[in-house]
Amino acid sequence: MLPAVARADEPGLLLVYPTHATPDRLIAAGRFIEDEGQRAPSKSASGLRNVIEAAKALESDEIEGAVVEVTVAGRSFRAVTDDEGLWRIDTPVEPPLAVGPQTVMARALDDKGHPAPAATGFVYVLPQAPSVAVISDYDDTVVHSGITSKREMVKTALTKNSAQLRAVAGAARTYRAWREAGAAAVFYLSGSPQNFVPRVLDFLGRHRFPDGPLLLKDFGTDSTFDQVGYKLGRLRGILEAHPQTRFLLVGDSGEKDPEIYARLRGDYPDQVVGIVIRRVHGSDLAGARFTGMTVVDDFTDTPRLIGLLRPKPAP
Repeated sequence: MLPAVARADEPGLLLVYPTHATPDRLIAAGRFIEDEGQRAPSKSASGLRNVIEAAKALESDEIEGAVVEVTVAGRSFRAVTDDEGLWRIDTPVEPPLAVGPQTVMARALDDKGHPAPAATGFVYVLPQAPSVAVISDYDDTVVHSGITSKREMVKTALTKNSAQLRAVAGAARTYRAWREAGAAAVFYLSGSPQNFVPRVLDFLGRHRFPDGPLLLKDFGTDSTFDQVGYKLGRLRGILEAHPQTRFLLVGDSGEKDPEIYARLRGDYPDQVVGIVIRRVHGSDLAGARFTGMTVVDDFTDTPRLIGLLRPKPAP
């Protein structure tokens, strides 16, 4: 392999995505792109500055063919980035990984002329024993996004940064309470582009949401417009990867979360412990959408919502 000639004006940015795994199978993933020199989010940033920074995030010049070394629990693996700049490790491991968050360190062995500092993140290892976890939608479930109006949603995504977004009342406190009550993990699932992973993580961290696996849309492989198919596919992937785990599903009425979750409950009745839907102004609030679900305006009633996490007795 010929050495790459690094160019100082094109540094790389190596990312580690929060993933989920089991003790005997490691899944780690991330991305390698050119570093566009984005500014840190600020509450005082102007709308124009935010549009510029969002454009930098969405533009994302991918670095293909880079060799990335990934180290987890003292074991190292190698991956090569694809045409989207994505790298992924999916492999059996022995001895098993410890349950809980495990640090993932990634460094570029061949950076294709884009020198980048090493990056760290986490893989969340769920037990292969009976447990319960939470899967939550992101937009208008935990953050106010204006998803019932495409114009408002796009405006929010482009003109506000993660420091300026508002969390839904009580959400962070209740999500932390679910973890403290025994949830093995809190998954966050969004239809936002994967370019916004740093944005979403910054928002969650600022508002003290519990850390957990984060799944965003890869526009290179996921259907751009089929939101129902995208979410169902990701949800099924989670449930099938963790067959002994039961899940509390949390979403909102703004799009199709009630219908998607109802379908998932029908397909996996033994794994869905409950469904929580947040009412969103301007959405379809017909009662038939919410059959067998807990409907809330926000997450301020933490004691009541904690009780939903307790699995029902097996038949």
